[in-house]
Amino acid sequence: MNLREPGIMEAVVEKYGAERLKNAYMNNLELALKEIKNTFNRLPEKIVENVIITADHGDMLGEKGIYGHGHNEYPSLREVPWLEVEG
Repeated sequence: MNLREPGIMEAVVEKYGAERLKNAYMNNLELALKEIKNTFNRLPEKIVENVIITADHGDMLGEKGIYGHGHNEYPSLREVPWLEVEG
């Protein structure tokens, strides 16, 4: 039983549909990764040894009918990416 108030992601799905939400989410991720790459490339070479890129939580995009990140019992919310780049 889900007693929490609907969030912004549910509102977007209701207004635009789940596929559009997923596309927007992936487009935003691509933009963020591009900016990370640009930032990394602007750093002076001598200060870059190791860079770690991670996140604080995941997001549900309709799995089990859930959107957002208010349900900590799902591994996709707790297990986040960890990318380590050696300079």
